[in-house]
Amino acid sequence: MKKLMVILLCITSINVNANWIGKWESKGNDVVIGLSSEPNNPQLGKNSLLVIGYSKKHDCKPVVSVLVIKGQSIGSPINQKTSKSKKNQLIVTVGNQDFTNDTKLTEYTNAVEFAMMGNQSLVNALSNSNVPFNAKIGNTTLVEFKSASNFITANQIAKQNCR
Repeated sequence: MKKLMVILLCITSINVNANWIGKWESKGNDVVIGLSSEPNNPQLGKNSLLVIGYSKKHDCKPVVSVLVIKGQSIGSPINQKTSKSKKNQLIVTVGNQDFTNDTKLTEYTNAVEFAMMGNQSLVNALSNSNVPFNAKIGNTTLVEFKSASNFITANQIAKQNCR
C-alpha cells in the first residue's frame, strides 16, 4: 500500500488540467488520448495516456488502461498485482457515470500502468465528445479532459484491427 501511495505521488506531478480538450487517435488495436508535462518534447516529459485497447486475447472486448510514463517507452515490467479493493481500483468517470473493475497494476522501469476490463457502456459514454471525462485511482486523478473529439472514428478503426 505504501508503495502504491509513492507511485501515486509521483504521478500527480503531471499537469492535470480539467480544461484540456483532446483528440483520440487510433494506434493499431488501441484508441489513445494523452497529456504530457512537455507537450513540445514528450520524450523528455512525464506522459499520461488513457488507452482503450482491443485484443483477441480478450475476445476483442475493450480493456481500459492508464499509462504514466517518463519519456516515451515503458521499459521492462518489474512488478505486477491485482486490486479488488475499491480504493485502489481504476475509475473512469464520463460525465457523471463511473466505470470501474478489478484493476491490474503493472510497474515498469519507466512507467506504471493501471488496467481493467471495460464494457460497451463505457465505450458508448466516451462516444459523446462534449462530455468531460477522467481516470483516477482513489482520489488521485491520472488524466482529465473537458472534452475530446474523434473517439467514434478512432474506436471503430481500433476495433476493426482486432479482427
